[in-house]
Amino acid sequence: MHLARFFEGFETFVPQFIQDLMDGAEKTIHIVSNDPELTNDDRHKILASIMKSSSYFVASEVPVWIELENQYTGHIDLLLFNPATKTIYVTDYKPNLVYNNLGKLAFTNAIPQLAAYGLTIQEQADINLQCIIFNDEAAWIFDPALVLGPIDEFMMDQFSGWIPPWVDFFYYLSFSEFL
Repeated sequence: MHLARFFEGFETFVPQFIQDLMDGAEKTIHIVSNDPELTNDDRHKILASIMKSSSYFVASEVPVWIELENQYTGHIDLLLFNPATKTIYVTDYKPNLVYNNLGKLAFTNAIPQLAAYGLTIQEQADINLQCIIFNDEAAWIFDPALVLGPIDEFMMDQFSGWIPPWVDFFYYLSFSEFL
């Protein structure tokens, strides 16, 4: 798949690492469609195997943890590095989510989790970092230090009693503004 087909009539540049991710996701979907017994975990392993051939690939299933008021743990699906921009990309493969709506299965629901992973890596390594949520249809790139504030504002407008689940990460959000 070539992302440019979604942008007919527009001059656009799709970075190669984004194209690699989406092509890998599309190949994964094809493999999975031929074997209905494969699980979501299998999908992630297949994608990691495909992505290993990308020159941007660093690692897969990378564990992350940080101790704040509570201990937060998880794993990063794929870690990529773009040497041209000296940027690490923390990626999350969401094969069943939809990029263009706000429903229960929307990309937006995965942003806080991925942002927390990104903030954890930034805090530990002090590096240029971006997060990517993707599947075979789309890829969203965002700065983890900038995305949670607007989500908080929106939620406070909707629900006056909103308490952000990432309140423990606020130190890293305000700290990163000064980097």
